[in-house]
Amino acid sequence: MNVLSGILSLQTAMAMNPTPTAASLNPQHLELWNPKIEKVIHGYPTYKQQVRYNGVRLYLQTPAVYLPKVDTQVNRCGQNLSIPIDNWLRQQLDILEDFVRQKALIPTELLQLWPEKKTSYYKPLYRGTRCYILQSKYCKVTSGVTVEQSVETELSSLGAGFYSFHIEVPAVYVGPHQSDGNLISLNLRIAQIHHQPELTGLDHIEKVIDSCVKECQEPVTKPKRRRTSKKDGATTKEKS
Repeated sequence: MNVLSGILSLQTAMAMNPTPTAASLNPQHLELWNPKIEKVIHGYPTYKQQVRYNGVRLYLQTPAVYLPKVDTQVNRCGQNLSIPIDNWLRQQLDILEDFVRQKALIPTELLQLWPEKKTSYYKPLYRGTRCYILQSKYCKVTSGVTVEQSVETELSSLGAGFYSFHIEVPAVYVGPHQSDGNLISLNLRIAQIHHQPELTGLDHIEKVIDSCVKECQEPVTKPKRRRTSKKDGATTKEKS
């Protein structure tokens, strides 16, 4: 799995709050594979073009952001998560959208059948400060004070804290869209969610207590006792 470690790893993303200064995607490293037919919908063929970055599948790790909880919405495709879109993530999505507008292909078989003629068939992503993105059925949810100490859990069990989302960019969909006449859109999926719980004053006290308990449990080396003999004014060590 390519996490674009040259841009943001999970560890880096969790440390970059609120505004990262990370590098952006390089459009020259993006590529679209040839359209592959998927199925026929209402008499129209549909296709997918795989998205690749440096020859491998593309993922984006979002910078950590504080949320009371993750809002969800269910539609016919599954559960969607409301993801905050900061300036850095918007920049990456803009780069991807510009690339798709220029490079996505509509096969002639579909274009000849499509009744609505347009200068652009691309359906843009929503441009608000938040965007609903489909949660992958294989999505992994983890939580922990540190990335190394995280454990798998259920999204419904998470509350307030810092969240980072692992967004997969698998493919471009080419085919009919509902009621807008477009034929091209960028597919996004949430592949992983990482949660860092909010530490309260009690949490800090418990960490201090745990640290003290560990120190108390460490073995103590007893110093050798010395005894003084009055005989001839000599001082001798007690054998251990």
